[in-house]
Amino acid sequence: MAHLKKITENLPFEIKDAKFPIYICRCQLSKNLPYCDGSHQCIENEELNVVYVYDGDKRVKL
Repeated sequence: MAHLKKITENLPFEIKDAKFPIYICRCQLSKNLPYCDGSHQCIENEELNVVYVYDGDKRVKL
């Protein structure tokens, strides 16, 4: 199934904790929301505030 995503942030937000850092997903691609699972790595070279269509591993810039 295709998904339509508008990326406004492509890196996670780090919450610094006394024991270990926690990363909150801001790209909305994580399969473990609200936590980052590294899914943003597939969008690091994309432009912010641009609409992309994802269908599996394929993406199209609109």
